[in-house]
Amino acid sequence: MRELIELRLCDIKYAESFTKHINNYNVYRNFRDAFPKPYKIEDAYDFLSNCAQKENPENFIIDYKGECIGEIGFSISTDVERFSAEIGYWIGESFWNKGIMTNVLKKFSDYVFNNTSIQRLYANVFESNPSSMKVLEKAGFTRVGIMKRAIYKDDKFMDLYHYEKIKPTHTEN
Repeated sequence: MRELIELRLCDIKYAESFTKHINNYNVYRNFRDAFPKPYKIEDAYDFLSNCAQKENPENFIIDYKGECIGEIGFSISTDVERFSAEIGYWIGESFWNKGIMTNVLKKFSDYVFNNTSIQRLYANVFESNPSSMKVLEKAGFTRVGIMKRAIYKDDKFMDLYHYEKIKPTHTEN
């Protein structure tokens, strides 16, 4: 299965499968509150068409046999942090625990480091999402901190785990 996974540019042709897989409580429970719930097909059209219009793509579809099963992207920081980018990703629940996201994250990190001026990728993970922490660690990210009671989600305070991956220099293996 992993060999059939490809990263594709965002396209509205993925709107139905995007909506199908993202509109799952177990998928979106670790998203920020600004995420629409329920996620409507119109939300997918808006997101995918906005991403597709960018000259330098930052978001990509995780494609399996022509269907969107997830998404991965980065957001470049500003000012003195302009060479850092936050990375975010999700994958449909039926594709969990198959090593897909780890492989995608490794490839995507390499893509970002090889095609942009980004020197540091980082991700913030809710304490309720240990699977994502494992994915990051397997993909070469390092946990650099835990911010205590940093988020409020589902009527409770939770810790936020901070991970990063630094672009390898020519002298590093």
